[in-house]
Amino acid sequence: MQIRMKLAIIAVLVVMLTIPLYFITSKIYERDSYRNVARDDIARSWTGEQKLMGPILVVPYTRVVNKREFDDKLKQYVHRKIETSEELLLLPETLDANFRLSTEVRYRGIYEVPVYSGAAKLSGTLSTARVNELRQRPGTKSIGEPYLSLVIDDVRGITRTPDLNVGARKVAFEPGSKFRPRTSGIHAPIDIKYSETNELIPFAISMDLRGISSFRFAPVGNSNSVNIVSNWPHPRFDGLYLPAAREIAADGFTANWQISTFSTNMEDHALQCSAGDCGALLNNHLGVSLVEPVDIYLQSQRASKYGVLFIGLTFMAFFLFEVLRELDIHPIQYGLVGLALTVFYLILVSLAEHIPFGAAYSIATAACCGLLGFYVSYVLGKIRRGVAFALSIAGLYGVLYIIIQAEDYAFSMGAGLVFTALAATMYFTRNVDWYELSGGWPRFAAKGVDQP
Repeated sequence: MQIRMKLAIIAVLVVMLTIPLYFITSKIYERDSYRNVARDDIARSWTGEQKLMGPILVVPYTRVVNKREFDDKLKQYVHRKIETSEELLLLPETLDANFRLSTEVRYRGIYEVPVYSGAAKLSGTLSTARVNELRQRPGTKSIGEPYLSLVIDDVRGITRTPDLNVGARKVAFEPGSKFRPRTSGIHAPIDIKYSETNELIPFAISMDLRGISSFRFAPVGNSNSVNIVSNWPHPRFDGLYLPAAREIAADGFTANWQISTFSTNMEDHALQCSAGDCGALLNNHLGVSLVEPVDIYLQSQRASKYGVLFIGLTFMAFFLFEVLRELDIHPIQYGLVGLALTVFYLILVSLAEHIPFGAAYSIATAACCGLLGFYVSYVLGKIRRGVAFALSIAGLYGVLYIIIQAEDYAFSMGAGLVFTALAATMYFTRNVDWYELSGGWPRFAAKGVDQP
């Protein structure tokens, strides 16, 4: 078979083998989606991801404003006094938040999801200065009963009645945050007496809260100190603020945030929320996700993306054997070897769902390389050639394992692998007469140079 025809067939085979690779990759994504379904199922019966915002002191009041309107009867603009109901949002002057997340793993079938039960303690001070200013502000007609609002995304996570102490008094929380537009949570009425002097009112909140996978907290104080302690050893810190200090060990982690209103801009966000736009206030948070140490589906997806490259490199090695050893390998034999390489990913995922990923990868590599070594020994006519081929494939899978583990350097290492393969091909074929192998491909002499 002419070399041109063989190269064309090999190229077609590579393209055809992308079809089973595509279906295998789709199966990996499908299994990943099943895990998400299991996670949602656990969240329905346990609690969803938790986000806590507050406490915020909400002061409802009635204001009289002059509004200029056109009077159809008088045919002119007139000024009318209109009463409007508004809310003043007061952020804590200081806010100390301490959370202790005790984690465990829940199962749905073969899938596991981390959940936590947390103890939350919030303390700080509230200033009456803005309330006194509101009472003296022109146009203020009446001030309603202030209440302390705490927004909690999933109130099913409240496992006991929260405790609230304001000053020297114990106050009972009531259901619902009464915070528009996010009403999920709790609130407590606060009696703030009018005083000529501004006061700082201390408060302390204690509650038990449970959730799943992640925890978020909005640092709404003018000065915030946030501490999160957990026995989960694999945290991922996210949100708008990273911790100022953190310690991660095999038995868990601790993290601390020191945040001021200069970095959060919470005062402006609170004013925007009073005007009806609460998006910036609700989305201003820090957080931690309890990630799994080895995401088998993510790593399997990374590995499968190199499938075409591995098939191409293997076919290149086969082709070099043909050229350098003057062997004749049938296209069907190319195709069977390519199918064996694609089955590797199927074995990998099916095993990784039940045993550690490293062990699954080793077993899949041993099975694939053993099969290829046995088959190629007959294709290439010698056992040692089959063993050498199997060892070379095992080396490629070893490199692939390093690549998928080194997420930050995966692209650079993949580029290095391609360059090394190309360099090796050019080195071993540097003395090959491709014109002779091409079976009559015409030669073109350079001008002024005689043919040998």
